Amino acid sequence: MMNKKYTFATLAMSAVLGLSFAINANGEESKDPYSFAPDQLSATDIVDTSKAAEKEFSPSPINSQGQGIASAAAAPYYVARSDFSGSTAESISESFTDSTKSKRKNIDHIGARTVAYLNKGFVGERSSHQYNENQAAAIVSNIPNTIFGDGETYGHHVFEHAGYTTWYPESYGD
Repeated sequence: MMNKKYTFATLAMSAVLGLSFAINANGEESKDPYSFAPDQLSATDIVDTSKAAEKEFSPSPINSQGQGIASAAAAPYYVARSDFSGSTAESISESFTDSTKSKRKNIDHIGARTVAYLNKGFVGERSSHQYNENQAAAIVSNIPNTIFGDGETYGHHVFEHAGYTTWYPESYGD
């Protein structure tokens, strides 16, 4: 296995060029689930970058490696939302059995990341990834001086479930 070391110049150049990668605990390069480089997306991935506090999505069934098409009746229903209130910024991803949102449904991978800003300045970031679960929440709390400040949060979400389109929405709360 090759040991990779990234210098400041390499990281800066990656940021300038928009290259996306993450370094895992072993110091190896891995896919960033919140980056959407064209070569990382498949034909069944949906990216939604429209600016809204809450979004809902019903994924389409897809042909999964010759196993037939998944049942539309068993499809999950996804909700992504972000909010900035008081001294807290949060992004929450949830999966349900249908649009009534009365019963939760576990999916293969659900994730949320929140990036908080106060007066256009970065104040914090948190993320949460869950596997075979129905909710992920990322919360930045104890943000100082929000009474006189303009707070906003950008949420990045991941919804992956075998047999259905994958959804990568962004949400915005202020």
